[in-house]
Amino acid sequence: KIIKHNYPMKRSHAHDLMGRLATFAWENKKPFVEVVLANEEVIRRITDPFQYIVESKIIIKTLAKKNTIEKKR
Repeated sequence: KIIKHNYPMKRSHAHDLMGRLATFAWENKKPFVEVVLANEEVIRRITDPFQYIVESKIIIKTLAKKNTIEKKR
């Protein structure tokens, strides 16, 4: 089953996920990167092109808004 996320991961969720993975790596004496790359949620997120499309739209809208405000000054 492929799950596509049309929203960015919340910072608090990413922080908690990395914390759990770091704890698991430490307790099991495994390299952190190995644990991260074995995590299905991380892999789904970093290989989901829709994630980047959504982020691109947000960045463009933010820059356009900032540019409009600066031009009014």
